[in-house]
Amino acid sequence: MKKVIVLGLSMLFGQAVAVAGNAILPNEESVIGTVNGKNVTLGEVQTRKIHELRKDLFKEMENAFISEAIKRLRKKDKGFADIKLPEMKESEVRRFYKDNGLAQHGSYEELAPQVRQYLSQMMRARVEYNLYKLAGEKGQVSSKMVDPGAFIIKVPVETAFIQGATKGSVMVLEFSDFQCPFCRKVQPTVREMVKRYSDRVAFAYRHLPLSIHPQAEGSAVATECAREQGKFIQMHERLYQQQSNQSAAVLKKIAKDVGVKDMDKFNACLDEGKYRSLVKRDMEVAASVGISGTPAFIIGRFDSEKGVVEGEVLSGAQPLEVFVKIVEKYLSSMAKAN
Repeated sequence: MKKVIVLGLSMLFGQAVAVAGNAILPNEESVIGTVNGKNVTLGEVQTRKIHELRKDLFKEMENAFISEAIKRLRKKDKGFADIKLPEMKESEVRRFYKDNGLAQHGSYEELAPQVRQYLSQMMRARVEYNLYKLAGEKGQVSSKMVDPGAFIIKVPVETAFIQGATKGSVMVLEFSDFQCPFCRKVQPTVREMVKRYSDRVAFAYRHLPLSIHPQAEGSAVATECAREQGKFIQMHERLYQQQSNQSAAVLKKIAKDVGVKDMDKFNACLDEGKYRSLVKRDMEVAASVGISGTPAFIIGRFDSEKGVVEGEVLSGAQPLEVFVKIVEKYLSSMAKAN
């Protein structure tokens, strides 16, 4: 199915590529048509889905070109003739089996041959890519393709809870669900990020309770009720620790445990659903920029006067180094701009 989509995308962009001249893939400035004699560019109509398909097409074309380049280089350069793969250790196969939760799909003995084959293919791809880069350094190959890069979106911060450098030039805005297991998994990473960058980066939180977690919306309201009394972070952390049961009674107990002083006020706030409209607004904003899953992060330039963050979307419980790389990129670009 993916190949069919990519092929369809390449056909769709055929005219845009031709108009773009030497561009192998259309970019945001590529003209895709006209309306009343005025050009319409790809950037003016691009959605996140279109951008993802462009990325898929780029990857497919890049991989195909690398394979073709290695095949041709082998004919004239002995250095490319015999690709020797590093020895695969049994411990690597077992680690992959464990880290990717394959036990639910079969025993190690059943799946080990498939895992070994997959890892072997990945090793070969890495070796070929390194040879391709070496050939590029020698001037033997060159690519005319340009990576579409990150999909940039603009999101209003509005009523988000913000900590760290509230006037910083870079923001990490999180959309999360208190009953989402991957949201829970990424919280230690978020805390480490706050620890590292609290003097330079603003960290914001908005709610995106998913329909598959029926108690999550009430939990989102509860954190806003706790926020009234300065206990948002404490409530936030406890809810991720206790995801299985977040009934109203449990939420009230947690609020008391984390030190909410005026429990009558909190209980009334929760029972009345005082902040349900705020949570709904968060959900609407997420949907308006194509965010439908959690956790999702927008990392980019923060205009504290306009209350807007403009940057790229990072989805899922990604490793710390992925966050650091993107944050450092924006900190560096903002430092150069100033």
